[in-house]
Amino acid sequence: MSRRAPRPDLAAVRAGQAYHAEVNEHFTPQFQRLDLTEELRSYPHSGLVMVGEFDPLVPAESAAATAAAFGGELRVVPDAAHDLLVDAPDALIDALRQTLDSAGVDHR
Repeated sequence: MSRRAPRPDLAAVRAGQAYHAEVNEHFTPQFQRLDLTEELRSYPHSGLVMVGEFDPLVPAESAAATAAAFGGELRVVPDAAHDLLVDAPDALIDALRQTLDSAGVDHR
């Protein structure tokens, strides 16, 4: 679920992946009822929650509630849908690097 076509290298990787609409159709109602708020409140670390401005699966309000539940940072990516790797790869990578850097994680 993206607003753009994937880059050719990502499209090639995804072409080799199995996708079955029936699986998504089966699990979507369960995901809509899933509430992990209490579990998140007991999570001992901060973190990053990223969501696309036009994400049809995770509204920004839900992402904000998730981030608030465990004291995480919320980033809403402009002009992006659910698939941030396609719609905003640079923003996604930069945010992950910043999060790892702030946690003192060596990732290079």
